[in-house]
Amino acid sequence: MKRIAAIALSLSLLLVTLAGCSNPSGGGSTNTPSADPSASIPSTGSPEGAKKIGLVQINTTNSYYVGASEAFHKGAEDFGYELDEQFAENSLEEEISIIENFIELGYDMIIADPQDAEALEDVFQKGRDAGVIMVSLRSPMANADYNCLINHYNGFYGSAVACFEALGGEGKVLLMQGQVG
Repeated sequence: MKRIAAIALSLSLLLVTLAGCSNPSGGGSTNTPSADPSASIPSTGSPEGAKKIGLVQINTTNSYYVGASEAFHKGAEDFGYELDEQFAENSLEEEISIIENFIELGYDMIIADPQDAEALEDVFQKGRDAGVIMVSLRSPMANADYNCLINHYNGFYGSAVACFEALGGEGKVLLMQGQVG
């Protein structure tokens, strides 16, 4: 019984992590990879032609961001991108400062997980005005070139169904939320 519940929970958590990216200006989904994924990112002439991507994470203490960090670094390595990852450590002001610095350094793309999406709209527009591809993770933003969103409802619904089925309609369920941010 415990093994079935563990498998069901693992599979349902996988569903939670499935994300789709959309272009707010109507450009459609970015779920379909192109033959050359780097073709959509213009080069700024960085060393050896590597595309420069800035990644702004909220903090280093939440396991979500630790896992995301590992995935981003692996993806950057696989595609030959130069990834500069910075952590705002739960400070909105620091998040904005990091993004502004990436823009000033001429990065090709900036990916941010906004602590406050509305507060980042102006700096995202500043990036777009400078020709930087701006990507928002988990929070829809009007000034993002792409919004990569997680369908939490479907993921958690799937988790709940799997757990309730594993319990066979009997037992108690405790829902715990980890650290916010």
